[in-house]
Amino acid sequence: MRRTVDSAPAPPALPLLSRGAHRDPTAGACLMEYTALLAGERFGDRPSCTHPGLAQLARQVNDRVGDEVRPALVTRAPALASIGPDHTGVMGAVASAVIVAHYRQAPDSLLLQRRMLVAAILRDRPTGGRWARRRDLVRLAQLTNACLDAVERRVGSSEDRDRVLVGVLDRALAPLGSGPSRPGRLGPVHPPAVDGRQVPGGPYPWG
Repeated sequence: MRRTVDSAPAPPALPLLSRGAHRDPTAGACLMEYTALLAGERFGDRPSCTHPGLAQLARQVNDRVGDEVRPALVTRAPALASIGPDHTGVMGAVASAVIVAHYRQAPDSLLLQRRMLVAAILRDRPTGGRWARRRDLVRLAQLTNACLDAVERRVGSSEDRDRVLVGVLDRALAPLGSGPSRPGRLGPVHPPAVDGRQVPGGPYPWG
């Protein structure tokens, strides 16, 4: 079944989504700036209501998808606002989501196995002190960027790129008990539509 991304418009009282950071809402907003406004926080792309590991994935997806699809990302903002820094399992959920996308689009990559090992460490490492958390967030950001770069190099069209990228964000949200508030005309990628098949990886199954 072919699945694409919903394109519901943003509410008129809030700014439209666009790439990058913005000075204030009159200039637009990225997904995380929009989330900050929705949560009643100060305008910015690092609101305290969202786990920083999830926020960096949301910023990456916001900046990589096409202009026609980006407005639909606002349906993910309520879920993002509800998954705070103390929410358990976020590092693993994000690492798993980007690794699954990498494997599906570029299974022959020479770096895939190494990235799977990094993702497994991030997923399974116990919560440490402040320095350890910062280190792991940096590693997660590097892993996310590398995996999404690999995905974009392999997808065949802008429509497929958008579908896969929004699917990565939805896959990360699904095990955390949150997902987009409603599917729209272009389609699912809400949690029930997430493909649950495992990815081969020796002792590191990803599903």
